[in-house]
Amino acid sequence: EVKLGREDFSSDFDGRDATQPEIAATLVAYDLINKKDHFFFTPTFAYNNAEESRFRYLQPGLSLQYESPIASSFILGMTPSYFARLYEGKEINVARNRRDANFLAAPTLTYKGFIFDSVDLIGRYSFEQNWSNDGAQNYDSHSVGLNVKWDY
Repeated sequence: EVKLGREDFSSDFDGRDATQPEIAATLVAYDLINKKDHFFFTPTFAYNNAEESRFRYLQPGLSLQYESPIASSFILGMTPSYFARLYEGKEINVARNRRDANFLAAPTLTYKGFIFDSVDLIGRYSFEQNWSNDGAQNYDSHSVGLNVKWDY
Protein backbone atom coordinates (compact mmCIF):
# COMPACT_ATOMS: atom_id res chain seq x y z
CA GLU A 1 0.00 0.00 0.00
CA VAL A 2 1.35 3.40 -0.94
CA LYS A 3 -0.30 6.62 0.22
CA LEU A 4 0.35 10.26 -0.53
CA GLY A 5 -1.23 12.76 1.82
CA ARG A 6 -1.16 16.50 2.28
CA GLU A 7 -1.71 18.58 5.43
CA ASP A 8 -2.73 22.20 5.08
CA PHE A 9 -2.92 24.43 8.15
CA SER A 10 -4.28 27.94 8.66
CA SER A 11 -1.99 30.89 7.87
CA ASP A 12 -0.89 30.99 11.54
CA PHE A 13 0.76 27.58 11.11
CA ASP A 14 1.96 27.66 7.47
CA GLY A 15 5.30 26.10 8.46
CA ARG A 16 3.51 22.85 9.29
CA ASP A 17 2.01 22.49 5.79
CA ALA A 18 3.35 19.22 4.43
CA THR A 19 3.15 16.42 1.94
CA GLN A 20 3.46 12.97 3.49
CA PRO A 21 4.26 9.89 1.43
CA GLU A 22 3.69 6.62 3.29
CA ILE A 23 4.32 2.99 2.50
CA ALA A 24 2.90 -0.06 4.30
CA ALA A 25 2.74 -3.80 3.76
CA THR A 26 0.20 -6.03 5.48
CA LEU A 27 0.68 -9.71 6.23
CA VAL A 28 -2.59 -11.50 7.08
CA ALA A 29 -2.94 -14.87 8.79
CA TYR A 30 -6.25 -16.71 9.20
CA ASP A 31 -7.22 -19.45 11.67
CA LEU A 32 -4.04 -18.75 13.64
CA ILE A 33 -5.29 -19.46 17.19
CA ASN A 34 -9.03 -20.03 16.76
CA LYS A 35 -11.18 -20.92 13.79
CA LYS A 36 -12.20 -17.83 11.78
CA ASP A 37 -9.75 -15.50 13.55
CA HIS A 38 -7.67 -12.88 11.69
CA PHE A 39 -4.20 -11.54 12.48
CA PHE A 40 -2.81 -8.51 10.62
CA PHE A 41 0.87 -7.47 10.82
CA THR A 42 1.59 -4.08 9.21
CA PRO A 43 4.98 -2.32 9.22
CA THR A 44 4.77 1.29 7.98
CA PHE A 45 7.14 4.07 7.04
CA ALA A 46 6.22 7.72 6.42
CA TYR A 47 8.10 10.94 5.75
CA ASN A 48 6.38 14.22 6.65
CA ASN A 49 7.99 16.91 4.51
CA ALA A 50 6.82 20.04 6.39
CA GLU A 51 7.83 23.46 5.03
CA GLU A 52 9.81 24.30 8.20
CA SER A 53 12.37 21.66 9.15
CA ARG A 54 11.45 21.77 12.85
CA PHE A 55 8.14 20.09 11.90
CA ARG A 56 9.70 17.63 9.41
CA TYR A 57 10.05 14.00 10.50
CA LEU A 58 10.53 10.35 9.58
CA GLN A 59 7.94 7.98 11.05
CA PRO A 60 8.63 4.22 11.14
CA GLY A 61 5.89 2.17 12.78
CA LEU A 62 4.27 -1.19 13.35
CA SER A 63 0.61 -2.10 13.76
CA LEU A 64 -0.84 -5.44 14.84
CA GLN A 65 -4.51 -6.36 14.78
CA TYR A 66 -6.17 -9.50 16.02
CA GLU A 67 -9.86 -10.38 15.68
CA SER A 68 -11.52 -13.55 16.92
CA PRO A 69 -15.18 -14.60 17.11
CA ILE A 70 -16.24 -15.30 20.70
CA ALA A 71 -19.90 -16.17 19.98
CA SER A 72 -22.06 -16.42 16.88
CA SER A 73 -22.60 -12.64 16.65
CA PHE A 74 -19.65 -11.21 18.63
CA ILE A 75 -16.05 -10.53 17.58
CA LEU A 76 -13.35 -9.52 20.05
CA GLY A 77 -10.48 -7.50 18.65
CA MET A 78 -7.24 -5.90 19.81
CA THR A 79 -5.06 -3.41 17.99
CA PRO A 80 -1.70 -2.45 19.48
CA SER A 81 0.46 -0.12 17.41
CA TYR A 82 3.73 1.74 17.84
CA PHE A 83 5.46 4.45 15.85
CA ALA A 84 8.41 6.77 16.35
CA ARG A 85 8.78 10.29 15.00
CA LEU A 86 12.34 11.36 14.29
CA TYR A 87 12.35 15.13 13.77
CA GLU A 88 14.98 17.00 11.75
CA GLY A 89 14.66 20.37 13.56
CA LYS A 90 17.46 22.41 11.96
CA GLU A 91 16.23 25.91 12.87
CA ILE A 92 17.80 27.95 15.66
CA ASN A 93 16.21 27.53 19.14
CA VAL A 94 14.58 24.22 18.22
CA ALA A 95 15.46 20.90 19.85
CA ARG A 96 17.45 19.35 17.01
CA ASN A 97 17.00 15.77 17.98
CA ARG A 98 13.39 15.67 19.12
CA ARG A 99 12.23 12.08 19.32
CA ASP A 100 8.67 10.93 19.98
CA ALA A 101 7.52 7.37 20.62
CA ASN A 102 3.80 6.61 20.49
CA PHE A 103 2.03 3.48 21.72
CA LEU A 104 -1.67 2.77 21.16
CA ALA A 105 -3.75 -0.13 22.49
CA ALA A 106 -7.38 -0.46 21.44
CA PRO A 107 -9.61 -3.42 22.33
CA THR A 108 -12.92 -3.67 20.44
CA LEU A 109 -16.12 -5.67 20.71
CA THR A 110 -18.24 -6.00 17.56
CA TYR A 111 -21.85 -7.14 17.49
CA LYS A 112 -22.48 -8.46 13.95
CA GLY A 113 -25.97 -8.11 12.51
CA PHE A 114 -27.07 -5.44 14.99
CA ILE A 115 -30.22 -4.41 13.10
CA PHE A 116 -29.76 -6.11 9.72
CA ASP A 117 -27.08 -8.55 8.58
CA SER A 118 -25.22 -5.63 7.02
CA VAL A 119 -25.17 -3.43 10.17
CA ASP A 120 -22.67 -3.91 13.01
CA LEU A 121 -22.35 -2.19 16.38
CA ILE A 122 -18.73 -1.62 17.48
CA GLY A 123 -17.60 -0.61 20.96
CA ARG A 124 -14.00 0.51 21.36
CA TYR A 125 -11.71 1.68 24.14
CA SER A 126 -8.45 3.34 23.16
CA PHE A 127 -5.37 4.12 25.24
CA GLU A 128 -2.58 6.22 23.71
CA GLN A 129 0.76 7.11 25.32
CA ASN A 130 3.26 9.50 23.75
CA TRP A 131 6.80 9.82 25.12
CA SER A 132 9.04 12.63 23.92
CA ASN A 133 12.33 14.27 24.79
CA ASP A 134 10.34 17.54 24.43
CA GLY A 135 8.45 17.57 27.75
CA ALA A 136 5.51 19.51 26.26
CA GLN A 137 4.80 16.51 23.98
CA ASN A 138 4.48 13.86 26.73
CA TYR A 139 0.86 12.82 27.14
CA ASP A 140 -1.54 9.95 27.55
CA SER A 141 -5.09 9.76 26.27
CA HIS A 142 -8.12 7.57 26.96
CA SER A 143 -11.19 7.44 24.72
CA VAL A 144 -14.29 5.34 24.36
CA GLY A 145 -16.37 5.06 21.20
CA LEU A 146 -19.52 3.41 19.98
CA ASN A 147 -19.90 3.12 16.20
CA VAL A 148 -22.49 1.77 13.81
CA LYS A 149 -21.01 0.22 10.64
CA TRP A 150 -23.09 -0.48 7.56
CA ASP A 151 -21.73 -2.65 4.73
CA TYR A 152 -23.59 -1.92 1.52
